[in-house]
Amino acid sequence: MDLTRARIRPARTPEEVARVADFLKAPLARDIALAHPEERGAVRLCEIDGQLVAAVVLDPRPLRLRGVAVPCLRILETGGEDGRRRFRRTGEKDLFQLVLEEALGYAWVRRYPLVFVHGELALYPAHGFVPCFYHPRVTIDVATALQQPAPYRVRHLKTEDARRLPALHARNLRSKPLVFASGVPRFHHFCVEGPGRVIRGYLSLEVNANSTWQPKLFVAEVEVEDRNAARTVLRHCAGEARKLGIAEMHFPLGPSHPFSRLCLELGGRAVVRGISHDPFRDEEMLHLVDPQRLVAELGPHFRKRLAGPARGVEAAIRISTTAGTWALRIGAGQVVCVETQRPEGAQLIPHWQLTQLLAGYRAVGEIDPPLPDGDVEALKAVLPKSWPYSSPDPDHWEDVQPPDPYSAEAEAAVRRTVLPWCPS
Repeated sequence: MDLTRARIRPARTPEEVARVADFLKAPLARDIALAHPEERGAVRLCEIDGQLVAAVVLDPRPLRLRGVAVPCLRILETGGEDGRRRFRRTGEKDLFQLVLEEALGYAWVRRYPLVFVHGELALYPAHGFVPCFYHPRVTIDVATALQQPAPYRVRHLKTEDARRLPALHARNLRSKPLVFASGVPRFHHFCVEGPGRVIRGYLSLEVNANSTWQPKLFVAEVEVEDRNAARTVLRHCAGEARKLGIAEMHFPLGPSHPFSRLCLELGGRAVVRGISHDPFRDEEMLHLVDPQRLVAELGPHFRKRLAGPARGVEAAIRISTTAGTWALRIGAGQVVCVETQRPEGAQLIPHWQLTQLLAGYRAVGEIDPPLPDGDVEALKAVLPKSWPYSSPDPDHWEDVQPPDPYSAEAEAAVRRTVLPWCPS
């Protein structure tokens, strides 16, 4: 394939969006284009002599980081005959790199500080993407869950219900820092309806008795407003699990979530896993496109910390990125990120550590080599570890195998992959 003749452009008409959706086998592309008419380039085609050889769908939904809604561009789909799938067959990255650089360039031009992707560790980290999320799981016996009352009613989610969900999600910001699961088209979405037809909960669920890739009962996301909603969701899921002969259910929630607390009170167990050290795995990753703007967007978080635990702290931490050297300056009641020259002998932390610090995945004490004591105390105060987590991909269950295995050539390329956060 002669990539020198490749041309990447936005889908300009509904017909071109439909063409991409069919090529990627991703009907969600149409929904994204309709939901964000101002983002004319959110669906992009890569053509050679008029033939579609790759495409990318970008979802400009905000990402909630440290309780703040941060502008973010999500790489939602890069399927079809693009470089990602080609890489699984041949180990060649050229077409994938072409499409990915187009997405990152679009994010920079449109001034998005972050790009988010769920993708392969063998590919994305080489382009600046950093895993930043934990993978929690709460398990409970089906027999125990079936004993719970179901005070409310579970029904399919309707289009008109969607506007009522953000307030429900917002109630659990402290216990659920971030989840990437909503809107996956194959899932069935339900709401929990209380007295007066008021929505008291939400769940995203797939039941597939023949699945060999993910759990036969896969609950991608749960939200509840009160204990009765939690009991109703638990009983509903247990009823579906019993039909499949499943003895134990698991939910991708941290132990502090209200639904998790009910499961734990009933004898359930909680497990939290960190990012994988295996380049064959998929992970949820962030690309820090514009450190300066991200720090500015996190202003509400920093102001809250500087008015309380971080009052009076001062520090200047220098960060090395492919785009230059930056300084994170803390003092005078504010946190700013500015471009700077590297001073002789100064200690720099790499961009991937900064990304994990800002996201809350990593504590400053986990940085190696350690920073000076004064910088450590300042960063502890303004950027405490917040344990952000994501709904785990089935890759993170031990009893399933990923589809579409690598060829021998691609597997050899993956084994050469170096992940900077892995111990040497």
